[in-house]
Amino acid sequence: MRHKDRSLTATVLIAQLLIILPSKADCPDSFVSETRWSTTSPEWSSGVAFVIANFSLSNDAGGDADFSSLSMSETIQAWVPPPPGADPYLNEIYNFDVGDLYFKTAPAGATYTDGATISWDLAFDVSGAPVTYPRKISLNPEEGSVFGQFSYTMLSATFYCSEGEPFYAEITEAEAGLGEIVLTASAVEGSATITSYDAVCEDSAGNTVNGSSANTSVTVTDLDAGEDYTCVVTATNSVGTSAPSDSTGTLTPTSGGLPIWLLHEASAP
Repeated sequence: MRHKDRSLTATVLIAQLLIILPSKADCPDSFVSETRWSTTSPEWSSGVAFVIANFSLSNDAGGDADFSSLSMSETIQAWVPPPPGADPYLNEIYNFDVGDLYFKTAPAGATYTDGATISWDLAFDVSGAPVTYPRKISLNPEEGSVFGQFSYTMLSATFYCSEGEPFYAEITEAEAGLGEIVLTASAVEGSATITSYDAVCEDSAGNTVNGSSANTSVTVTDLDAGEDYTCVVTATNSVGTSAPSDSTGTLTPTSGGLPIWLLHEASAP
C-alpha cells in the first residue's frame, strides 16, 4: 500500500514500531567484573529464550591477541553459574555449547595488536539453563595461544532479549529494478519457524511502501522510477516479530528495461 499523505505515513510508522520493537522482557544491561565478566541485574525474565549481547573490549595483553586459527565458537567460553553456596560437585556450571550460541560477529580468523578493539555480537540460547540457577551469563574471551585467555578491558556492552521471536534480521542482497526493489532477507528463527519477512521502503519525502513474503525473497512493488528509497526488513514467527534490520543504502528503481525476475530468467543457463 502506498502512503502519500505525511500524517498517514506517521500513523503507519508508529503502528509498525508497536509491532516490531524488541521484547519488553527484563534483560541484563551490562557486564561486571567478578574474576570473569558476568551479566548484572536485572536478570532476564522467565519467558526469555535468547539473550543477545553486543560487546567490545580492548586488547591489553602487551602483544597480539591471535584468533586466526579459531572458529567463532572457540573465541569465547560462556556458562551459567550454579546457585550461590550450592555444592559444586552436585551443581555443575551450565556450559553453552556450539548449538546454544548464534554469532553475528566474532574475531575468529583475525589477529589484534595491543590496544586494538575486539568485538562480539552473539545470542545465547538460555532456554535450557536450569531454572534453579541464577539468570546470569559469565564469560571469558579466549585466543589461540597456549594460554587461551589474555588481558583486556571491557569497553562497552548492549543487550536485548528475545522470548522466541526471530532476531538478527538482515538484508543480504538488494536490487532495484523496473518500479520495484527485490530484497533478500535472513534472520535467526528463534523458537519457531519464520512465517513471513516484511519490508518497508521509504522515499526521501518519508512516504513508505510495504512488501511481504513467506520466503527470504521480498519484492516491493509500485515504486516511483527515479526516486531514492531505503529499506528495512523484519522477520515474524508464531511468537512475535524481530527488531528491524539495518537500513539499505539508497536504491533507485528504473523506468525502463525488463523486470528483475525476467532479467534473472533470461540470464539463466
